[in-house]
Amino acid sequence: MVRLAVGWVSVERTSQGDMRVSHKGLVSQLADAAAHSGGQGEGGGRAVYESRPPLTEEPWHVLMEIERAALAMAAAAGANRPAELPRVIRNLALWGAGRGAEGVAEVEAALREWRFAAEVALGYKRRLRLLQAPCPLCDERHCLRVWLDDFGPDRAACGACRAEWDRDTMGLLAGALLDGAGH
Repeated sequence: MVRLAVGWVSVERTSQGDMRVSHKGLVSQLADAAAHSGGQGEGGGRAVYESRPPLTEEPWHVLMEIERAALAMAAAAGANRPAELPRVIRNLALWGAGRGAEGVAEVEAALREWRFAAEVALGYKRRLRLLQAPCPLCDERHCLRVWLDDFGPDRAACGACRAEWDRDTMGLLAGALLDGAGH
């Protein structure tokens, strides 16, 4: 919740030594990115036309989804709408706790989901997909993980046999999966 709504401090190594860097909360960063990268203009379209990678999540879209879901959770808890989204997110922990263990678990799951979506939209993390297909090397199901960057599959790995594929060998994995699907 802190990283999503409040912010954090990281230590980055530079040639001059370690440097502390303060970061805004992810919600504030999404708002800034939406304002500076086109966001939503009049009539619901893009305010600025620019080339974007095909799998890039729009920061404004992620921000709107987080806001919609957070306000719905707050309303279900009977809370009045606070002025700004970071405050709603900070208060969700209290509202969840008031509903017991189930409420806390629901809020924690939502916060994890929102944080991951924000980190992907802002470029801190890459998307990860777990495939249903069996690994072509060990035949284990539900163990193939594919990491996606803005342009498609970046690398893949099997959690069972530890086989790995990179951009250069991703075509081999795709071919093996397609061959296996035809049998």
